Amino acid sequence: MSTRPRARTTRTLTAASDRLILGAAVPAARAPAPRGRRAPAETAAPMRRTVLGIRLPRLGPARRPRWPRVVLAVIAVYAVVLASSDIVRLVALNREIATVNAQIAQVHAHEAVLRMEAAALQSPADIADTAHKWLGLASPGDIVFTPVSSGAH
Repeated sequence: MSTRPRARTTRTLTAASDRLILGAAVPAARAPAPRGRRAPAETAAPMRRTVLGIRLPRLGPARRPRWPRVVLAVIAVYAVVLASSDIVRLVALNREIATVNAQIAQVHAHEAVLRMEAAALQSPADIADTAHKWLGLASPGDIVFTPVSSGAH
């Protein structure tokens, strides 16, 4: 075996403008169609692209990437979730405020009743009358009767 270095060769194809371009894809040369006749079926179909005799697939129009739409959809879902949780929290707080306002109104009404009772108990006769009714107290010199059940002897 010899240790001689191999010569490296590159192929060049001629472009339509007769300039040499390394690795350029050049369509096969077409014969001009004669006038007045239809072109043969081979030349009517689009030519396959080749590079160094290797057929390349036909490329369609470039597709737009999906990631911007996905990112926007995720952001929109996140915003909707945040907004809905805030709305639920606001509704709960409004109910709580309504409950507290009802309790405050009830306390104010009870306070007004107590103020009227306190105003009614300003005279000593009213105080003695209330003590008789509610507490069962007697004035000096009064006789108090206590009911006894019939079963007890």
